[in-house]
Amino acid sequence: MKKVLLAMDEGIASKLAPMFEENSQSLKVIPQCVPYCRSIIQSLSRFKPDILFLSMKRIKYDTKDSQQELFNTIYKIKTDLEFSQVRIAVQASLPKNDPFLRELAKLQVEDIFIPDGNGGSINMLNVIKQLSKPANLKNIDRFLAIKAPNLHKNEILGKEDHIQNDNEIKVESPKKKTKPIEEKNEERSPKNKRRIKLERTAKTNQSKPVKIISKTKPSPQKKVSIPRPIKSEHTSKVEVEKNSVPEKKIKKVQKPHISHSKKNLTQKHIIVICILLAVCFVSAYIFHLSRSAINTPPYTSLINHGKYVQAATYYPSKAVEVENKMLNDSNVKDKATNTSEIADISDADPIKFDDAYFNGNFNKVVTIYEDSNNQYLLKLSNARRTMLAYSYMKTGDVQDAKEVAKPLNNQQLNDKINAYEKFQKANSILQDKLKSGQLNDSDRQKAQHEIQKNKLAMKQL
Repeated sequence: MKKVLLAMDEGIASKLAPMFEENSQSLKVIPQCVPYCRSIIQSLSRFKPDILFLSMKRIKYDTKDSQQELFNTIYKIKTDLEFSQVRIAVQASLPKNDPFLRELAKLQVEDIFIPDGNGGSINMLNVIKQLSKPANLKNIDRFLAIKAPNLHKNEILGKEDHIQNDNEIKVESPKKKTKPIEEKNEERSPKNKRRIKLERTAKTNQSKPVKIISKTKPSPQKKVSIPRPIKSEHTSKVEVEKNSVPEKKIKKVQKPHISHSKKNLTQKHIIVICILLAVCFVSAYIFHLSRSAINTPPYTSLINHGKYVQAATYYPSKAVEVENKMLNDSNVKDKATNTSEIADISDADPIKFDDAYFNGNFNKVVTIYEDSNNQYLLKLSNARRTMLAYSYMKTGDVQDAKEVAKPLNNQQLNDKINAYEKFQKANSILQDKLKSGQLNDSDRQKAQHEIQKNKLAMKQL
């Protein structure tokens, strides 16, 4: 069982911990989480986890350059002998080609999870599945822009070349060296002397020559033609028996005959084994699907119980739908926190729009709206229409704020926009007077004081 330390705020950690334990038999989440980047190394020394799962967006930093702070922390971990074997997994809301992700991969961060681009979501079930398996370079090769080398083919070619060279040496050497030696020694051998003697005896006793059977064994690599014995008075029974010896040896070299029945039996065995393997594989896959289905709570049940973050976590493809239902739920008081946690799962435009609004980044709200083609931003709900109108007002675009707010008939929103417009016009007049140089020092100070007072009132709207 591998221990997992969650480096994120307690809110999201409390929701992810049950998912790890429900969907993996090899992972156990440490109850304590690490909400601050500066506390990671101290927590590693204290809890000694096997895996550190870190959310870049849900952990707090001490400096404005959060990426550099995180980079320095991971570098210290990887260069410390005590912690260098800890597997680090990072969840980031960054595009695939972001240079920081490449730097993380260079630091041997074994797992990097980013939105998949299809709906901009991170499937936590896939995250848990990957962390349940041993770390693999394939998990981060897309950030390093590397391709797996095709070594197998080269190794085979290398072996074939080596074998071919060896064969050339073995074939050429007998032709040049061995054969002449055999020819020279042929006459000197006692067996050949006996053959020569028999030939001479046959010539003296008969007018017709008699073929003599050589005792030398035929080379097994060449096809040997065996002379048939000649019926002659001088042909001995021993010689006839010698003729039959090579014939028996050639029969032994022949390939054994395999009956068709044995071939059919072997093929049947192979087919049966393949069928059994296929059945085992399908059964295991069905068991896995059924187990996942049991551990995954129904989508409708999560929505009905107001568990919107868990619904988005288990069903990331429905994250925008979950966000919409959460915004329309009057029982949810802390919409900002829910939106922030759902934004860790999906980076779809409507969710980024909501998250930017709750974080007070009104310029980003306007930019996302004007650049997006998402259906939920082209056709605004009342909640998002209110957000957009208010954002236009806070960026100083009063006219667009009035146009967006008009269909809502929201008197409170309209009063805020009108008050903002009055302060804006007043400041414009005062700034023109300051630029003209017509005011004395006392009036100039009063004008500057009035401008600051109006800005403060506009900020509080």
